[in-house]
Amino acid sequence: MKRPLLFFIPFTALLLALAWLTSLHAPAAAQMQPTPASSRLAPWPTVYPPAQAGLGAQEYYQRCMVCHGDLGQGLTDEWRGALDPADQNCWQSGCHGGRVGVGGFEFPRFAPRVIGGGALARFATAQDLFDFLKAEMPFQAPGGLSDEIYWQLSAYLLRANGFYDGSPQLSAASAPSVRLQRAQTPPPAPWWPAVLAGLGIGAIVLVLLLHRR
Repeated sequence: MKRPLLFFIPFTALLLALAWLTSLHAPAAAQMQPTPASSRLAPWPTVYPPAQAGLGAQEYYQRCMVCHGDLGQGLTDEWRGALDPADQNCWQSGCHGGRVGVGGFEFPRFAPRVIGGGALARFATAQDLFDFLKAEMPFQAPGGLSDEIYWQLSAYLLRANGFYDGSPQLSAASAPSVRLQRAQTPPPAPWWPAVLAGLGIGAIVLVLLLHRR
């Protein structure tokens, strides 16, 4: 066996150890997000048969998306820029700002994120989320929707934030048991045992091969 090959073996073992270490720190799969049609303003496709969270997605599109964003990002400048030009500055007088006229309402200048970024961190259970939505939303008419729609919106937001897989169906009986807590992620494995193991294996192989010569 040629000498250069002897020195190649321990480096190969080290590279394998580093590859294994990298796999331990690979990012988790991206959180499920809404999937609008090709246009960000087009109606979202309906999944049949429509489940509670799916119906909530449709309600979100119709009632919540204009303020809270197509991805639940909130009323950001980027999202306003995606709206139709006539809707990008709803704070102007005569629209939803200043004197709005009979039956009108002043458009909020801030709408928070509702998906990702710890958006639901304040809520301990699905019941807490439902109670908040019913008491505070929609902005212009809090409590103005049916309980069924509030449960659908709760189911959608929980699913979009990774707290809910559709079971059980949300109701006053089941919601208190649906907790908004993710399982604790175990700490990553330390990196040095893998590196030392790779170096050790490579050193042993090298010594054995040199001894056989």
